[in-house]
Amino acid sequence: MKAKDIVFSLTARILEELSSSETSLSYSSLVLIAGLLLTAVSSFSNSLLALAAVVVFSGVLAFASRKEKSWLIVTVISALFSFIVSFPVYVSPQLNFKGSVDAATFIARATASASVFTAFYSYMGWRGLLNGLRGLKALGDMGEHVAFTLRFIPLFAFKADKMLVAREARVFTVNREPTWRISLSIVGDILAASFIKAYWARLAFTARNFGELRVKRGSYRADLGEITIVVLAAILIVACLV
Repeated sequence: MKAKDIVFSLTARILEELSSSETSLSYSSLVLIAGLLLTAVSSFSNSLLALAAVVVFSGVLAFASRKEKSWLIVTVISALFSFIVSFPVYVSPQLNFKGSVDAATFIARATASASVFTAFYSYMGWRGLLNGLRGLKALGDMGEHVAFTLRFIPLFAFKADKMLVAREARVFTVNREPTWRISLSIVGDILAASFIKAYWARLAFTARNFGELRVKRGSYRADLGEITIVVLAAILIVACLV
């Protein structure tokens, strides 16, 4: 299997698994706010201990959602990419203790923020994300647009492979192997197609519900579990800010 096929299939599979949810949350907006705040403060925290605690908390949350495999893949890829970016620092002849700590902090920030966002999304699922965004009245229709667009991205990941083949067929070169330049050129097309599809899907849902978009609810999780997650997230937020 070619590298581009692995990337698109892996992206579609991970997003599809993270979006699935068999239950609904009672306090989806509160959980969403806690997840976004923890993601934000993790991106700027200077405490390696707090960032390590964020990753551990994210792993527990992902295991509780039974989506630990997708969470682990995202976390490892984030750590790998951030390490590659900071690798020149470690091989620099002017490397000192402060520089190594700064590079390690950068890796920890990138890993923790990606890890905790993935964990919260795995816990909430697409349905919980949609309800949470709808609960934030300040966003208006933009919240539903974001949720629907995110839901349709994995559905277009496989279509991206066909778009790649079509574009590669127009490139008259001796080497017919796909290039990452061509792969990156269709990212905008995928996002645009996902947004357009999400827009019409949202209109269809609204029309069938007489002007109000309703999301079918499943069985509720215990409110105590959601409150515990929010409290732990608040503690970690304070720890990252200290």
